[in-house]
Amino acid sequence: MLKPTTHNLQPTTYNLQLTTHNSMPYLISHISYLRSCASYFRSQTSNLISHISYLKIFLLSILLIFSAEAFAQSATTSFDVDGIKVIFKPTVKEIVNVS
Repeated sequence: MLKPTTHNLQPTTYNLQLTTHNSMPYLISHISYLRSCASYFRSQTSNLISHISYLKIFLLSILLIFSAEAFAQSATTSFDVDGIKVIFKPTVKEIVNVS
């Protein structure tokens, strides 16, 4: 049974008084159950955090793959000159200075 007590201007506190001898195993079983629930939620939280980190890595790798493909594509153009089809593909060339 919980009974409120006050001391001068102190906030209200509660004293826990057990009325029967049978209530102690009941409390112990509930405390044990609450500890198991806390342990379960703690493990689920760590699992969720690890899944989020794996998801971040996956999305980052997908982004890198698509950005690499976008930069790897060069602008290839084709046009006709006097009935001959010309395909122009720009490439990077080395510049050599001859003195």
